[in-house]
Amino acid sequence: MTPDFQRADRAAHLPCRLRETLCASFRSLPCACLLLIGLALSGQGVAQVPGLEPLAVPNIDLVSVGAVQEMERLPDGKLMIAGGFDRVGTHLSQNLARLNANGSVDTSFSASAIDGGAEQIRTDTLGRTYVLSSTRMRRYASDGALDTSFADVTFGGSPARSFAFVSDGIIIGGSFATVASGPVNSGSTLAREGLVKVRGDGSIDPDFVVPTRSVRVVLTTGFNEVLVGGEFTTSGGLARTGLAKLNTLGAGSVVSNWNPVLTSASGSPGVGDALISSSFVLITGRFDTVAGTARTRLAKISMAPGAALDA
Repeated sequence: MTPDFQRADRAAHLPCRLRETLCASFRSLPCACLLLIGLALSGQGVAQVPGLEPLAVPNIDLVSVGAVQEMERLPDGKLMIAGGFDRVGTHLSQNLARLNANGSVDTSFSASAIDGGAEQIRTDTLGRTYVLSSTRMRRYASDGALDTSFADVTFGGSPARSFAFVSDGIIIGGSFATVASGPVNSGSTLAREGLVKVRGDGSIDPDFVVPTRSVRVVLTTGFNEVLVGGEFTTSGGLARTGLAKLNTLGAGSVVSNWNPVLTSASGSPGVGDALISSSFVLITGRFDTVAGTARTRLAKISMAPGAALDA
């Protein structure tokens, strides 16, 4: 990140040679530019300059770069954003921030210790936000503080990609081979291929084992049911071409009467993303046919038993 020189007194701490270079550069600038720079460094608004109209929502931010990679609309209309940044405007909040419904920063939320490069974020009914990066899941309180009552969940081998809430925990999918819960290098590592279920405190559910290699998306379809999509040929030991519906109770199981077979002439079929719409699921990915019917890269499938293709 570029340093944030927002106050003039910070210039006193610059090395002498750098101060001389900056001063020489400033002397060559037109008077109008010097006026604007002086106002920015002193913390005064440009709206105070005679003859200039005030900005309704000032948005002058020339000193920091970043990216937003994930977002979630909250029930109250606010927006949670995650990515790689140190602050939003002048409000410090590392890699995770909350915006009001009008787009302004919610200053009651300030996060730290957040992994950059979020794969997915979700907020539960208690206002706690779960952040999944490729290597770890953490939970944060409604004010942005790290929730230490939830153990860190870390992944080994390949990245985690997606997660969904179920009645008694969280189903996390990816391409990982191992999962650990608790402090890094604590030694409590379990083998889990592509799917794992964690409890409300972050501990790993020892019973749920449904090997499904290379999961890209996990969606809740019921209190104890999820849909998973990705690039796999089996799920829980049953043949599935990139799309499966799972019962998440106990040891977990694949729903046997829901199997829309995907095929592709250009390689292994797979699902890159999915969206639940009422009683249907919309899928996109690499496929040419679904259940024997021509569908190229996009299809709508019933969630009811039989997985009928929408005509």
